[in-house]
Amino acid sequence: MLRQWLNVPTYPVGPLLRVAAASPEAKTTSPILEWLDKQPPGSVLYISFGSQYTITGPQMMELARGLEQSGHRFVWVIRPPAGHDVNGEFSPEWLPEGFRERAEAEGRGLAARCWAPQVEILAHAATGAFLTHCGWNSVQEALGHGVPLLGWPLSAEQFYNAKMLAEEETGVCVEVARGGGAMDASKVAAAVETLLGNTTERAAMRRRAAEMKVAIDAARDGDESSGTVMRRFLDAVAPRGVVSCGAVEPQQHTTRCPSQSLFAGPY
Repeated sequence: MLRQWLNVPTYPVGPLLRVAAASPEAKTTSPILEWLDKQPPGSVLYISFGSQYTITGPQMMELARGLEQSGHRFVWVIRPPAGHDVNGEFSPEWLPEGFRERAEAEGRGLAARCWAPQVEILAHAATGAFLTHCGWNSVQEALGHGVPLLGWPLSAEQFYNAKMLAEEETGVCVEVARGGGAMDASKVAAAVETLLGNTTERAAMRRRAAEMKVAIDAARDGDESSGTVMRRFLDAVAPRGVVSCGAVEPQQHTTRCPSQSLFAGPY
């Protein structure tokens, strides 16, 4: 339609998503993936607020309490709360006393200190939902693997993304919080139960997320794939005499802290 109205070339670019690594070596180097292998299908909530965002101390405390109240399994990429260096040391006082020990003893939860193989986690059969800040990369990676969302937008366009994803026409997201406002553990627990419990909402949202996965796969891998369109666009804007592109590789989206390693447990 734009091509007809404007009489100029149009390039519908995207999605450009990295495919999850399928090698056995990926699992042997990640305690999280090894742990996920032992969990029932669709039973785990993955939690990450991206590489640039974090929540407040009180929100972190209520999120942890809500996870315990829900009784569901989780993998949480955890960073110091707002007002602290997000790449700095993590203090046990930011979580309920004994939270880590109880989660580990019950085999119910893992926390990654700043880093996790996000695409591989979302691609894993055990992952049933993703609590996210609704940044667009994270949204695409989740829906590209048919994973519905718990939305907690924190900044900029994330608020619109969460609203759009939660609307009836889309219906793949339950918004659990917004920004840095007050948070209640019971609301977290109820939202987690909606997506991981035996509920009609869960079945409907997983079906819609699966439909989006099919559409994303078609856009990425079809005859007029997103990579092919991106190459044409880059060829069109490259200066004359310059050879522009070979293959277009999607950027790997991970959650990482400089000089920090992955470990099981939140501290």
